[in-house]
Amino acid sequence: MKFTDGEYEFLTGRPDLHCFCFECDAKVVKGIEQDREIEQRCEVFFGKLNVRMEIFEANVDKKVAAMDSRKEMELARTKDEISKELQILSSEINSVKGIVDTQLGNNNKDIKALSVQVNEMLEGQDKSWSDAVKK
Repeated sequence: MKFTDGEYEFLTGRPDLHCFCFECDAKVVKGIEQDREIEQRCEVFFGKLNVRMEIFEANVDKKVAAMDSRKEMELARTKDEISKELQILSSEINSVKGIVDTQLGNNNKDIKALSVQVNEMLEGQDKSWSDAVKK
C-alpha cells in the first residue's frame, strides 16, 4: 500500500484501525469472512435449538401437569428411597473419611518423628535435613 509517512503513523497509532500488506490483508479478510460465516451459522443453529428447547420444555410442562396423584405419590416414594440411600452413602463416606483422617494423623506423627531423627543425625553439620532430602 502506498501511504505517506504521516498516514502510516496515523493508521498504526490507532488500536481500532489495522493496516496490512496485500498478502496479509487477503488472509485477514478471509479469516474475518470465515468468522462472520461461523457466527451466522451458529446464530441460525442456536435459534433453531432455542425453538426446539422451548417446544421440549412446553411438552415437559404439559406432561408434569398431567401427572395424577398416583404418579406424585410414586415420585415422593422414590425421593424418600433416594434420600435413605444418600444417608447410607453419606454414613459410609464419613466412615472412610474418619479412617483416612486417622491415617493422615498417624502419617503426620511418623513424619515428625523421622524429622526429629534426621535432625539428630545431622546435628552439628552445616546442612539441614531438608537439604539432605533434596539430594
